Amino acid sequence: MIEIVIGAVIGTIVSLLIAEVYHRRSSRDMNELIAKLEKKNQKLGKMLTNLDEWQEQHFDDLQMIRKHSVAGTTDDPDYPYK
Repeated sequence: MIEIVIGAVIGTIVSLLIAEVYHRRSSRDMNELIAKLEKKNQKLGKMLTNLDEWQEQHFDDLQMIRKHSVAGTTDDPDYPYK
């Protein structure tokens, strides 16, 4: 009877040790994955910021082109004969 109890205790301790090792390994892997995702998130944020700046500049350039392309024509909002 004592052998069964001792075997159960030893089995429980070994199982807990194995579970702890796998838990630490998976936690380390998860932390590495989170760190990689955070770096990619920062890069994506920078890309979006640059894209917003480019879009604003591009929009301003298109407005200037549109304004100058219709100057002196009947599409010009400041055309004197409208």
